[in-house]
Amino acid sequence: MRLKESNTINLNEYMLIKRECIDRFNVIPKYSINHLIEYHKNHKYLFMTFSPQKLKALGRLIANKNHDSDYLVYTQYSQELTKLLEIIPTKKNRVNTLLHIFGYFKKNLSFMEKQSFLDDLKKYSKDLMGYKHLVLKLKEYTQKYNQEYLKKQYILK
Repeated sequence: MRLKESNTINLNEYMLIKRECIDRFNVIPKYSINHLIEYHKNHKYLFMTFSPQKLKALGRLIANKNHDSDYLVYTQYSQELTKLLEIIPTKKNRVNTLLHIFGYFKKNLSFMEKQSFLDDLKKYSKDLMGYKHLVLKLKEYTQKYNQEYLKKQYILK
């Protein structure tokens, strides 16, 4: 039986994710680059579901190769974040993101575990399985294999 899912996520889910991202951004001390870097790092894979290109643009701002002022970096980041959050995540971007996260476990998982996850990913692509099932599986792997970086990712919370 096919699940009722389109190529983009449910509008209510999108609005909730967007609101939570904005709320977490708004508690960052203004113009604190270290806090902004931490925010960006912890949202990396969630932002990838919105737009890998916009994620890269945000990363370039954080890298601050031009040595711009903290004020300018923070302000530009805020503007670019707003643009990113206007994009509704697509199934294609979600699959891409899940595969990126899955890559952290390629040396840990057995052949059968890898195949099971990839089969589930195909089912999700065909609307035969829900997205949350895959996220929960990755969250389980994150805990099992103690991937500290992934434990902080909001996409897995």
